[in-house]
Amino acid sequence: MLSKKYTLKFVFDLWCESPQRAKSNPNQEKHLEIALRLYLLPKIDPKAKGLEKSKFSTYADSLTIDKLKGGLNIFDAQFAIAVEQGQTAQSTGKNYRAALRQFFDWLEQQPWWQGLFSSTIVKIVPKRDKLTAMPKKKRGPLVRRSLDKNDLPDYLKKELAEFQEFRLTGGRALSRNINQSKNGEERGMVRRPKLDPVKPSTIQQEEEKILYFLGWYNKKFPNSELHLKLLTTINLLDDFIDWVMDNNREVTNSTGVKMTRVAISIAKWLNYHKTNRRNWSDITLILDLKNVNNQYTADYQAEKKILDAQKWPAKELSHEDARKVVDYLRTLCAERTIVKIYRKAKEYNATHARDLSAIARAWQTYLLVKILVYCPIREEEIKNWVFNDSLFRYLDNNGNPYYAVSLDKHKLDKTGKIRHYPLPSILTEDLDTWLFNWRKLVVDLVQTPEGWMDFWGYSPNVIEKYENRIEKAKNGILNPKLTITREAYIQEQEKRIAGIQYRLDAWPVAKEKLKTNDRVFFSFGKKDAAAFGQPLEISIFWQTVRRATAIATHALFGETKWVNPHAFRHIAEKHLRLLGKAHLAEAFGALIGHSKEMGDEYANQILSEYDITKDIVNNWWL
Repeated sequence: MLSKKYTLKFVFDLWCESPQRAKSNPNQEKHLEIALRLYLLPKIDPKAKGLEKSKFSTYADSLTIDKLKGGLNIFDAQFAIAVEQGQTAQSTGKNYRAALRQFFDWLEQQPWWQGLFSSTIVKIVPKRDKLTAMPKKKRGPLVRRSLDKNDLPDYLKKELAEFQEFRLTGGRALSRNINQSKNGEERGMVRRPKLDPVKPSTIQQEEEKILYFLGWYNKKFPNSELHLKLLTTINLLDDFIDWVMDNNREVTNSTGVKMTRVAISIAKWLNYHKTNRRNWSDITLILDLKNVNNQYTADYQAEKKILDAQKWPAKELSHEDARKVVDYLRTLCAERTIVKIYRKAKEYNATHARDLSAIARAWQTYLLVKILVYCPIREEEIKNWVFNDSLFRYLDNNGNPYYAVSLDKHKLDKTGKIRHYPLPSILTEDLDTWLFNWRKLVVDLVQTPEGWMDFWGYSPNVIEKYENRIEKAKNGILNPKLTITREAYIQEQEKRIAGIQYRLDAWPVAKEKLKTNDRVFFSFGKKDAAAFGQPLEISIFWQTVRRATAIATHALFGETKWVNPHAFRHIAEKHLRLLGKAHLAEAFGALIGHSKEMGDEYANQILSEYDITKDIVNNWWL
């Protein structure tokens, strides 16, 4: 039901708020309602005959607006019949028709209106081959040698906590301590370098690298005391990085870049009270570590060109194919699926209504990929959208709805600029459907345990049904066509009950998480029921997008492409230049949150010599 297009009521209310409605005519809404209720709707739907005014709103909420196409002609024909039969006077129809004409004029200006009729909505999920498992990175020696944070000695836990506080606050706590004397009196302020606070996710990544290094060091020198300062010893750091790269062929010089960055951060923490220069140039250790980092960076940049050439064929799409992926993912939002049934020893295909959870999850997946294809902003921004706080819905001067993002009160992009930009109009209708239909439905259903179970496709007496099957099986009553033993059958039913009970037990936690999570997108907790409703993690975001594009590309092109969210930025930058629109690169960079230089770099990483030369190979000499 909710995968249908806008309802008449929803669109009627939008029109009433639009600038096109003649505010000077207080009866215009009434005239439009009469035109629809008495003359147009009864011809479209026999159920609307004799529709009373008091029931108009309820009925309009059940009728999709696409049914009204050609409505002005229908009105003219039906009103002429009413005049001929003496049911009304010709003069009374002027106001009705004027209101209806203005309504349809406004409709035809909406970017989503023509889209309602461009293609037939798929009602049944298309068949597809089973997808192979998502490729996983091998767990190398880093993971095997890593220390467990809980096993660290207390003094080292304290060091780690103080370092992380330093990183999270940008050194504010240390600044306060430094600018106080031992007796607590304020002394002359000492200038310290400005440090930007980092995100908790960065802290987590740094902690992993520290534990990797300490695990390696503890194995190499088992009787030595462990301290974070060890990571700033350049010889040790080089030995560790060499060991990692020697023991794992998949590791690149990026490991050296990342490890030396952590070492520099630790060195800044240890020397924050010693430096008096903004650029740390009076701390020799930091300068030396920066030089080591520069060496690894240079090696990685040379290495990266080769790596990019190797990895891009596995995930590169043209933008045209990416748009086809979006269209295919829309078909996976269908309300019904094909199931096999058996009657009289014969196999038949039938359709079955899908669980609401499956359709809602398909909608969110489809919309996430569509956003990345048509507006490839950073996934960090998308996952943090909050409606009416960072994501806003507006009407333009013509009354057309559109969405815009404003991050002036939230996370800034890497350029330090406040983020404020409109979203493409091609996303408007789907964002409306998600926010006002599907997301609202999920929130409403999760309010009660009955709604929660209905959302996952379970009937109220589903556990009782499986218990009855178990009881019958224990009494020897089994389907003669059963191909497994009675014991295996009983275990299978008990396993299903356990799964249903697990989902039911998770309801209070899931309800509370969704209640406190006001973000546009959220976790569905397909495998972990307790995770339902919480903010969408970056790792889940990536897995969702990669799997969706793999499914779509396998079905469409017979070749599986595991495209991650970031890759869509490269795809867009390349497409922009292939269209001959490189002059728009700076404006496009502002939209997606990076510089023109970065856009050139993204495009160059996947622009082959063939792409660059194919248009000038013939007659370049003329």
